[in-house]
Amino acid sequence: MTGLQVVIPLFPKFTALDGVGPYEVLQRIPSIDVTFVGRS
Repeated sequence: MTGLQVVIPLFPKFTALDGVGPYEVLQRIPSIDVTFVGRS
């Protein structure tokens, strides 16, 4: 089975929980690679 890549976008009005909540759940699944993206 191939892995799944999940991208969590970060926006100016996001709270920490908006990004960390999904990350905490998804990072526990071995076949999922979680990445945060934001504008530089």
